[in-house]
Amino acid sequence: MIQLITPGRYGEFVNALSDMHRMRYRVFKERLGWDVETAGDMEVDESSVKNAERVDTARF
Repeated sequence: MIQLITPGRYGEFVNALSDMHRMRYRVFKERLGWDVETAGDMEVDESSVKNAERVDTARF
């Protein structure tokens, strides 16, 4: 399932968005060893801070 999360609905998806940023940290920072911006155990970048739309995917 793919779901578009717009800035006005971020509050409804706090856990899903946090999980997404933690997964990005594990993949980009830990597994691939890329030099990415991080905050704790989350990968963040300039678009993460701005009002960007997000796509959240879940496998069933």
